[in-house]
Amino acid sequence: MTLAQEALYANQYGTMSTADMNAELDRLSKIDNRGQLRDLLTQRAVLNQYNVNLQAGNERIRNYTSVLYENSKGSFQKNGYDRFNLNFNNDFNITSFLKFNLGANLQYKNNNTAVRPLLK
Repeated sequence: MTLAQEALYANQYGTMSTADMNAELDRLSKIDNRGQLRDLLTQRAVLNQYNVNLQAGNERIRNYTSVLYENSKGSFQKNGYDRFNLNFNNDFNITSFLKFNLGANLQYKNNNTAVRPLLK
């Protein structure tokens, strides 16, 4: 129950006068808790990304590899994620008319959140 509800119920059941209730409601209406909400719930959103690319090959075979690490802090506290991404791509020129491509993309993401999912 909120403080305003307590004052209303106290007045309704006769334990607080109407003047005291109005004074309490007026006092409560002047409280500004936006700074408190900002300090306790929010944070500066930051995204850090680190990426390494390697590429090598000749006219018959080309290799491409990429590794990514990403760390994100959301605008709410205890909210963000860590992500790892690994990408491989190989091109093979078997003959002048036959080419073969082999690739893979692996990703791992760890969500850090204070909010519980609704469905599991």
